[in-house]
Amino acid sequence: MAKAAVEGDVSCWADLGLVKAAFKRGVKTGAAAGGDGDKATLSALKKIIPTAAYNNIQTGAFAAAAKPTGGKLTLAKFVSKDFFLKMAKGDEKEAEKMAKKLAADEQAKQDAEAKGPKKTDDVTSRLTDTSKYTGAHKERFDEGGRGKGKGGRVEEASNTGYVGGYKNEGTYKK
Repeated sequence: MAKAAVEGDVSCWADLGLVKAAFKRGVKTGAAAGGDGDKATLSALKKIIPTAAYNNIQTGAFAAAAKPTGGKLTLAKFVSKDFFLKMAKGDEKEAEKMAKKLAADEQAKQDAEAKGPKKTDDVTSRLTDTSKYTGAHKERFDEGGRGKGKGGRVEEASNTGYVGGYKNEGTYKK
């Protein structure tokens, strides 16, 4: 006997906006696997949901949910309680846990994006810290940590003076 479909979306379990954003992010990264803005193929869905849930829906739940839309799962079907229950094999607590984890992971990704990329990573800042260099190597960087290029590596003479072999004009003490 088949179970009746559960009405509603996962908004009672987790933030619906985050679940939708996770779906769209997964579909966007799975575009090579056949995803497009609001619909996902089974292989694109693999990037969104946990492996155990993917294995549960692979056996027919996805086909049933995606049949009306030509083999692709719509965003509306994805955020339904019914689909999450199918991923959790009918266990409502497990379905709720999946929805919360999906929303929490998406929130973490959005927070990381909001911070922006690091200006310099740890290795670069460590290697350009002039206080750590000694001898001739400390001359390779200015006070701001920027490299001086060839001027910081090579000591060049001006090659001017009284005779051709005399270098460094003005260094002779009278």
